[in-house]
Amino acid sequence: MRAKHLYELHSAAVRPLLKLRPLVGKAVNRLALRWSLVPRLAQRAEQRLLRSRAVRVILERLRPRLLVSSYPVNWLEALFVLEAQRLGIPTVGQLLSWDNISCKGRFAALPDRFISWGPVMSDELQRYYGVTPDRINECGVAHFDAHCDPGNRLQAREVLAGLGLCPDDPYLFFGMSARFFCPHELDVVEWLAGACEPGAFGPRMQLVVRPHPQNIRGSMADGETVERLRTMAGPRVAIDLPQVVSDRLPWDLEERDLRKLAALIAGCAVSLNSGSTLSIDSVVQDRPVVLPIFDAGHELPWWRSVRRVVEFPHLQKMLSFGGVAVVRSFAELEQQLGCYLADPERDATGRRRLRAAECGPCDGQASARVAEVLARRFAG
Repeated sequence: MRAKHLYELHSAAVRPLLKLRPLVGKAVNRLALRWSLVPRLAQRAEQRLLRSRAVRVILERLRPRLLVSSYPVNWLEALFVLEAQRLGIPTVGQLLSWDNISCKGRFAALPDRFISWGPVMSDELQRYYGVTPDRINECGVAHFDAHCDPGNRLQAREVLAGLGLCPDDPYLFFGMSARFFCPHELDVVEWLAGACEPGAFGPRMQLVVRPHPQNIRGSMADGETVERLRTMAGPRVAIDLPQVVSDRLPWDLEERDLRKLAALIAGCAVSLNSGSTLSIDSVVQDRPVVLPIFDAGHELPWWRSVRRVVEFPHLQKMLSFGGVAVVRSFAELEQQLGCYLADPERDATGRRRLRAAECGPCDGQASARVAEVLARRFAG
């Protein structure tokens, strides 16, 4: 939230009048910290505003026996949750991502129950929202079930061949983030591509780069990134463009593409990203993870720099368990990659600890557990 506040204050992309918004918000926050009455009054006012006759009509027409919200910080979802509760319809929160509680703002509506990934998410629900343990079911991460398929490594060979690389040779996998969070990540990717071509990490090392879906479509789409990536492709470097299903949900993957991503992670020697959820995806499959958290020689203010990412609460918590390496220069990146390539079991204990804390049980049955919990609520 601090990074967003500074962005709105200093970015030239924000209109001058809109720069008043973060200043007003900060003033209200100071009052809230000083007088407890302020947040209570603000919450009451918000609850009155969060009414929608149109939403109520939809729910009355559908009469669902259960409403599931995956992102209750969103006002539209909050409207549905609140109107459902006013109609006596049970509500369940099944959060979309690991940063929704600590980094996406306050939930305007609190579902009756929650389906949690694991201990970390359960603890955050209790700490920040006072959700009692009896209202939380830890089920694991349904969309990570794909990472538990024992056939992933075999499929990785097919994926590599389809990308024009040698299926018998090792490869690094770089899952990119939106440029908003790491403006010079592409420079790091280009450095890696240049290092793999002459064999800096061994004569057979290859590189697979997958841009974030938001680089392809949506408000953060970036044609320059895609074009620069295309120029990198070569005998030892391949670009895997994600299949974007919807312009409005650019992070939504088809199951086939999710399976492909799982295979690419499973077969890689080291997985790299700039602090995205791919860290967790990779840890689930026990792959060494490296986060290049530097601006490739560029001097940027904190609110624009990738340096800010590892200060986000969910990243700080992840790093506290160990098992994921942060590097802050090209020299450190080269050294850390060399260490993991020489000893893939390095930091395996930290990865196991992180996996259990963030994801709970990783046995490929999370979807079944979620379905069972929802069925119980539906039956009730």
